[in-house]
Amino acid sequence: MVNGYHNLQFLLTLNQILPIRFSEVTMKSDKITIIIARGLLGLFLRCFPSQFVKLMIKETVNSYGSILKTREGLKFLFELENNFNEVLSIIASTYEGGVHPKHRLMKYHNFFIARINPAETVLDIGCGSGFVAYDIANQSRARVTGIDINKTYIQNAREKRSHPNVNYICGNVLYDLPQSHHDVIVLSNVLEHIEDRIGFLKQVSERCSPNRWLIRVPLFERDWRVPLMKEIGVDYRLDPTHFTEYS
Repeated sequence: MVNGYHNLQFLLTLNQILPIRFSEVTMKSDKITIIIARGLLGLFLRCFPSQFVKLMIKETVNSYGSILKTREGLKFLFELENNFNEVLSIIASTYEGGVHPKHRLMKYHNFFIARINPAETVLDIGCGSGFVAYDIANQSRARVTGIDINKTYIQNAREKRSHPNVNYICGNVLYDLPQSHHDVIVLSNVLEHIEDRIGFLKQVSERCSPNRWLIRVPLFERDWRVPLMKEIGVDYRLDPTHFTEYS
């Protein structure tokens, strides 16, 4: 199997045929069985060129799909797609040098940048590795505080997205941030991770007394497959840590 660009190209092409992930055999399989199965399958696949593997998977799915009832067939394919997309995101990030290509290609940072004025104070809650916080400071010339509970993310932000106008803090915004005013609060793909959203927003508002909020969440109707997956009982969330998906 090839690496880098060709590995990503192979998976993207494979996605048109069969979204698949080999790291989970069944929900009840123990880890040793999964590791052995993954290793054996990896050795097997390396014996064949990628075109043959894609053809083999395509024909397997076509044959298996033909014996399933319509609803069962849809669930089968959607569940494979969910698992495949996890692997695709990991390899796409490797291809991009450790950064998910969505930040470069989707240009959703512009939603925040266009609505923030120079010298305003901004609190980016759940800032992750600092992608949005850095772009806001760099392009809007605002003063940004980015906070996240993940130590690895904050360390990565400080090392790779340092900026004179950005201060990265590792902690919980409700407990570890001094009570102070911020002109703007940014929530970029964060609210869906919070179980008590109303209570959270009220507490943040009391602590930070913002002039306005800028919130971005996934859109339920952005793809016909999302409501269909929900209808037939397939996990339609982008991330299993989401409490509320597609707000």
